[in-house]
Amino acid sequence: MTAHYPLKKMLNGNVTLNFDPQIGDKAHVLYYSDIKPCTVIKRTKKFVWVQMDNYKLAEGEKPNIIPGGFAGHCTNQRSLKYEFIRNEKGSVYKFGFRDTGRWCQCGDHCSNPTTLGEGWRAFYDYNF
Repeated sequence: MTAHYPLKKMLNGNVTLNFDPQIGDKAHVLYYSDIKPCTVIKRTKKFVWVQMDNYKLAEGEKPNIIPGGFAGHCTNQRSLKYEFIRNEKGSVYKFGFRDTGRWCQCGDHCSNPTTLGEGWRAFYDYNF
């Protein structure tokens, strides 16, 4: 499956609100700057477990790296497309429902927690 989601849509601050994950749903984990696909494998009222899936750049996609920064600067990272592959042997993570209306990774207590969003999405921040 190949998908393309504008970064603005992915990082608009509301992708995790009103998400009611169910077993089998495609989802994504939003880390500080990277986004990785996963699948919901277990659900209770206050907790959800996801299994991480695989992703790679779609055929013909290539980051455009120019000199700059520490090792280079990617000029097209926001427009790259990815292919997603279900991984039934992927790592499993637990998320809890918070009063903010977001699903946050259990054990993450910072002000910018790792959150869960709806649908398969991916983003690799080449410039971080």
